[in-house]
Amino acid sequence: MKIITSFLLCLFSITAFSQENIRLVWVVTSNYTFEGDCEKRYLLADNVSLRDAPSTDGKVIASLPIGAELVLYEASQEMYVSSGIESQWYKTKHNGKEGWIWGGLLASYSFGSNADPSVKFLGGIARTTFDVEWGYDKRVYQIRAVRDGKELDRIDLLTFGLTFSQLSNIGNRGIDVDDILYLHVPCDEGCGCSTGDIVVFWNEGKFNHVADLISTADADYSTNVGFIFPSEMEGKEGYIIKRLNDYDDPEELYERGFILRYIEDSYWIWDGTKLVDSGLPVDREEAEVEVGY
Repeated sequence: MKIITSFLLCLFSITAFSQENIRLVWVVTSNYTFEGDCEKRYLLADNVSLRDAPSTDGKVIASLPIGAELVLYEASQEMYVSSGIESQWYKTKHNGKEGWIWGGLLASYSFGSNADPSVKFLGGIARTTFDVEWGYDKRVYQIRAVRDGKELDRIDLLTFGLTFSQLSNIGNRGIDVDDILYLHVPCDEGCGCSTGDIVVFWNEGKFNHVADLISTADADYSTNVGFIFPSEMEGKEGYIIKRLNDYDDPEELYERGFILRYIEDSYWIWDGTKLVDSGLPVDREEAEVEVGY
């Protein structure tokens, strides 16, 4: 008998929030001594038009490659909306040419591969898409791998919450892959909201969407899911441990004001394209916990 009240209470607020455009606003650099000290932004898309005015009607001055390094000097007053993303136009320069680009084409996160420094990763919200099952717009995140202005691979990821936050590279953690990328899904709507991480492996020039580690933030009734990799303190060589911290509330405990909390460790193997169950027995610990209703 799982508690579902918090989900029902939050349903309306999720729907209302998700119908809004995604607003992307970037900080501009107005005063500087050396251009090399300015904050850099990188293009998430390829063949981006640099225009002579902050509008799609502006004349195209140049076409910029994916990963192009830019400094933003000025922002337009007007916002432009495309694919559910709302952003200003920004004045910038590239190879001596000055013009305007739309802010919805800029990456939110950028960093390199630990295994191959020539490979760069770019991430950012790409668009919204209508989820028929839930009846509202969901956000799609895009990660692209780039080398020398050319795209190597890309992957689109659909949120299991409302939005996304940090994208990070945690190395390979003892797994036979080049890089492990974690995309965090924050708890934004409260009331037992979904949170956690989307896990992507980068290996041999390809992205692999490995897992959605979905947790819920709801005090005593929270659920937490995470990976323990081989090189971590609790890790086991050759295996990825999936740790589930969850609860059950059987009738006999519920009537006494208790729930049964438990931790389960299952053991998984990376086969080069996906995680497969190792067949090892699941380890489980459990305890009765008093709660207030």
